Amino acid sequence: MCKTGYMWLVLCLMTMCATASAETIYATPETLADILERVEPGTTIICEGGLYSGGFRIARSGRKGAPITLTAGAPGVVFDGGLNGLRIDAASHIIVEGIRFQRAERAGIFVPAPAADHASHVTVRNCVLANNGTQGILTGFIDHMTIENCHVYGNRGSHGIYVSNSGDYPVVRGNLIHHNAKCGIHVNGDPAAGGDGVISFAIIENNRIWENGKPGGGSAINMTHVQDSIIRNNLAYNNYAGGIVTYYDTGGAACASKRNTIVNNTVLFRPGEGRWALALQRSSTDTVVKNNILVGGRWAAVEVQESSLEGLVMDHNVIANHDRQQLFNEALEDYPGQLADRAADPQASAAYWQEMGLNVNSSIGRMPQFENLAAADYRLAPGSVGIDTGADLGELVPADIEGILRPQGGAFDCGCHETVASAQ
Repeated sequence: MCKTGYMWLVLCLMTMCATASAETIYATPETLADILERVEPGTTIICEGGLYSGGFRIARSGRKGAPITLTAGAPGVVFDGGLNGLRIDAASHIIVEGIRFQRAERAGIFVPAPAADHASHVTVRNCVLANNGTQGILTGFIDHMTIENCHVYGNRGSHGIYVSNSGDYPVVRGNLIHHNAKCGIHVNGDPAAGGDGVISFAIIENNRIWENGKPGGGSAINMTHVQDSIIRNNLAYNNYAGGIVTYYDTGGAACASKRNTIVNNTVLFRPGEGRWALALQRSSTDTVVKNNILVGGRWAAVEVQESSLEGLVMDHNVIANHDRQQLFNEALEDYPGQLADRAADPQASAAYWQEMGLNVNSSIGRMPQFENLAAADYRLAPGSVGIDTGADLGELVPADIEGILRPQGGAFDCGCHETVASAQ
């Protein structure tokens, strides 16, 4: 047989084997647990509509090109209660989509793995994670964890989405996250838990995050021990604690949040609420901050601690605050303390930062105008500051939160929305 014919035969055999391994199984509330015990790579499990008593577990892995998929076959598939609605236990190449997880004692979905042997390639998409006892979803030591297009709300004891324990390459994208007790999104390398203590190469993008942090505090996007990551095109509004915050708390400065890129986000608070729109704390060095709209909370619009000034690139932002709420915490302050009650001098603050070569092309002190705050429409209104004043970030941010290509006018807009040229 010629070489070409041999290769054709090999490809045909590989295709036949892959096809033969694929299987579709229909599950009911009574049969699902047994199916999960014996499922093989390449299997799609379709849950028929109904109420599934929570506490299910997947401990078997798919493989590259042949994931195990757990999906809803019809609207109204609900995993209700249990310690965790679903535990994906040290398993790789798993997809969960289209299912509602509610009222678990702990997390709606819990995805742990050992520190010494990370699992990888777990995807949760188009799910609802609501009214659980702690987190909507909690992960630990998972590389290539993807959480996208989910609706996460009402989780009472902790965060909406919690990605933890030094699993690299997580993606948190396109989620609606609101009314969770603590952070909307918390990404935490957590050195105390083992591993290298750092989450690297995260992408946090296109999320809408509101009304989180009450009563427990936390930030809309909290980045602890996170390095070489991108936070872009997120909309965070009317939260009760922080906006976007980077820092470390254990493990020393080597595990600090470093070399992160924070671009084209819109973060704002109601008057008298919240902490900072952006805070770079505790050795968050070499951070890039461009094209953001940062309307501050009661502590300030922006805080950059002295330990985080090294390598900071910060420009082409819109930085503003409500009446008698300051724009910047002083760079030498370790913590805001009682600064919330002090009015800032915007001109003095602008000059201070510009003397350090920061925010030279930013708009400082002028409030952006939005299309309709009451309807949570945070597109920039015609004539607003921030239209066509962003830096050209090219393929780093090729489109906005709605998928509109950038730029539409003469230059990039600031914030998560790009104003369509015909509407300017």
